[in-house]
Amino acid sequence: FNLPLKNALSNLKRSEFYCPGSILSLDIDNTNALGKSFGKQTAAYFINSSAFEIGDSNKVKSIATYAKSNALLSGWLLGEKYLNGKTALAETDYGRGKIILFAFRPQHRGQTFGTFPFIFNALEK
Repeated sequence: FNLPLKNALSNLKRSEFYCPGSILSLDIDNTNALGKSFGKQTAAYFINSSAFEIGDSNKVKSIATYAKSNALLSGWLLGEKYLNGKTALAETDYGRGKIILFAFRPQHRGQTFGTFPFIFNALEK
């Protein structure tokens, strides 16, 4: 799709960044339809996930970001500085529709009830 964003974690070595299934804090823009029904923060499950850096904020809108500091709520996280403040949920227009980009698994094994609303909000768009 040639979108103006990249995964900030993709070229890091395991000795620089490692997050083997942990719960991280997200900051949410709940004025956006994707963030409705959320407060300003929620927890998300991170396993083999991404952290987006947006190149053009006029084309891609950040809806949720990893916390700017102290993102780890439970588990283990090495190299937190590489994901702090990076985008975890984004949207962009594409033709007559939209592309919704999840950097984390909002439905991981059906156990992540805190992030399910993102899926349903995306379906309503």
